[in-house]
Amino acid sequence: MSERPNKLTVLFLRETREELREYLGKGLSGFSSVNLIFPDDTSEENLVKLAPDANVIIGWRPSDELLGAAENLRLFINPGVGVQHLVEKFRKVNESREVLLANGHGN
Repeated sequence: MSERPNKLTVLFLRETREELREYLGKGLSGFSSVNLIFPDDTSEENLVKLAPDANVIIGWRPSDELLGAAENLRLFINPGVGVQHLVEKFRKVNESREVLLANGHGN
């Protein structure tokens, strides 16, 4: 019996430029276990539907509902400046599970 490779699902919360989608897709093309989700519909309702499968979420200011729905979340990347506005929210999340909060600012 062969083991199925672990999947890593990355959900982007905002519209993502096509150039960035292509860059990430090309850079990760050798990693078939990585699934990038760039939703066309970035409404809260749709993001909450997609959140349960996400291991990584990239975005700004996630709602409590979104974080609650993201039951497989292990890493949240804030691509902006600083995470001080998210610290308290993630302290609450980490009372019941471990989710890392990272500042991925690339200016």
